[in-house]
Amino acid sequence: MIVLRIKFNFVSCLIFSYIMYTRRAMPSRNVLIGAYVAFVIVVMIIVIYLSADTTTKPVTNPPVINPPVTNPPVTQPVVKQWCTGGKYCDGSAVPEVAAYVGMSICGQFNQKYTCTAVDKGEPKWVLASGDCGTVGKCPNTQIVTRNDGTVSGNRYCAGIDAAPWHNELPSTWNGAKCISAGFNASGIPVGVDCNTVPGAKAGFRIQCQKTGTGWAADPKVVTGNDGTVSGQTYCSGNAGAPWWNELPAAWGGAKCVSAGFNATGTPTGVDCGTIPGRKAGFRVLCTRDAAAGWHGAPRVVVRNDGSVSGQRYCAGVGEKPWNNELPFTWMGAKCVSAGFNATGDPAGVDCNTIPGSKPGFRVKCIMTNGGWAKWQRNGSEMAA
Repeated sequence: MIVLRIKFNFVSCLIFSYIMYTRRAMPSRNVLIGAYVAFVIVVMIIVIYLSADTTTKPVTNPPVINPPVTNPPVTQPVVKQWCTGGKYCDGSAVPEVAAYVGMSICGQFNQKYTCTAVDKGEPKWVLASGDCGTVGKCPNTQIVTRNDGTVSGNRYCAGIDAAPWHNELPSTWNGAKCISAGFNASGIPVGVDCNTVPGAKAGFRIQCQKTGTGWAADPKVVTGNDGTVSGQTYCSGNAGAPWWNELPAAWGGAKCVSAGFNATGTPTGVDCGTIPGRKAGFRVLCTRDAAAGWHGAPRVVVRNDGSVSGQRYCAGVGEKPWNNELPFTWMGAKCVSAGFNATGDPAGVDCNTIPGSKPGFRVKCIMTNGGWAKWQRNGSEMAA
């Protein structure tokens, strides 16, 4: 603004000097016109200059874009949130989905274990207070107390004579095993190996678990055979039951292991298939054979075409069983029931009734040991 004023004053002085100079003599018309034009031009220059924007505009630099700084990811160490190596009370492995921190399982000896986080390191299974409760208690476990210590826990749980010892366990378990034993008065019995015989001592407690594999049946020496049948015949039973009830009916069948006349120890000296003859002191060692069943146990036969009664069919023909459906060693049989029902015990037809030729006739026979019938069949004719 100061520069503008200086320029204006300078121009004004020039014009004023020019006018004063020309006043000494009357200027000509041309001179006046020239002065006027010069004045107008100067004024226009001043106006144009004044209208111009003389302010200093800021210089705008383009923005500087810095590339983004990418820091490398920080890798945190992976901390496991589940326990490994866990086992249920039946010995099966605990899967990862059931082993996260805070979860509980029913582990060894039917005790409760909880997956617990630790300050340093991986989570681990920790024994929790109380038993398994509702967290998956092993099915079919029971503590028994009537073993006087003279047999091991396993031997006691397994049963005797095809049944539970002292009926402490449900017979429907059909076998059991020991999972823990001890003399502690409460809680899970621990401290004694299941295979250890602790000796006669009060307070022996055992935790048994169902197996379903059958009750144990130790071989048993029987002495009721008077020598008129072999050891095998005697052990296998008669008419669907043990001879003279010397063996437990619960065995479901038995076979001979050895036989002899020695008064003590395991009987030896006579083959199981030999009939020694009537003689006192004959002893036979029998063992359970449930698969064979008791000799003479009732059987259902299905090859009677209905042309003879159930009684006739069971009694045999030509001194042997009809169609060899019954064991020859039964030495005779009789009808118990008959019918056309496809399953279960046959029923609905009297044993002495001839239903007529019709498929599906079933007859239940039982051993008599009275001999097979001697009558013969010739075509459709029966002859005694």
